[in-house]
Amino acid sequence: MRLEELTGHQVAFAPLLDAAQTIDHSVKIESTRASRKRGLPSFLDLKQDHKRLALASGGGSIRRFLEELRGFDRVMACGSVHDYLIEQDIVPEYCVILDSGNAGLVRPYHGVKYLVAASCDAAVFDSLPRARTWLWHSFGDVPADELNGEPAVGGGCTVTLRALAIAVIIGYSDLHFFGLDSCYMDGAEHAYPHGEGRPTPFVVDYNGRKFTVNAPLLKQAQEFRAICQDHRDEFTPTVYGDGLVAAMRP
Repeated sequence: MRLEELTGHQVAFAPLLDAAQTIDHSVKIESTRASRKRGLPSFLDLKQDHKRLALASGGGSIRRFLEELRGFDRVMACGSVHDYLIEQDIVPEYCVILDSGNAGLVRPYHGVKYLVAASCDAAVFDSLPRARTWLWHSFGDVPADELNGEPAVGGGCTVTLRALAIAVIIGYSDLHFFGLDSCYMDGAEHAYPHGEGRPTPFVVDYNGRKFTVNAPLLKQAQEFRAICQDHRDEFTPTVYGDGLVAAMRP
């Protein structure tokens, strides 16, 4: 199975979200149609031969590994961690954006390539420099006939899991994950303030260790493990930290 077709990891996730957090399917269709008219290049144009890549997520453990992260030539920021990295003087090569309606998710920084899901609101695209914006389609956001044969990126339920697929598709195979905890660290979900209205946390036990999670975090950990097992011949993952994802890695 190709990463573009990770239908096995398209879980019925909506029931785990509050109604206020879901986005109407018709809105994503209209947004996708509008973004396709912008004439932006496809993320597939970024294919290259470099193999080693750091993927940075916003989990609390990333604070402990900033020096290691600085040692990478290429870093892919997964969503909102972008601004935190910039504040730490770490300029990512890429930033993947999946959040459909948050135009203020990142503050553009020179030199960063922004890979934006086509289903994002027009305001997201308007906030980014056109010359450094590439388009990708998130599998499951809109019916396939809306894409006119253009490939869609599969994966799991979070921007990090879709960024993983994007990284492999454009040629990376030695993947290093920072801040991918999928649990609360020091009482917080992220290493930085991340807004209000987050899902309700609860405690799970894994191999005798207790982790505080919420529904999206738990699902992310489960899906990361499944993707690593199903696609172990396509990439090698290294997870930094001691969160739930590290505990569950195959």
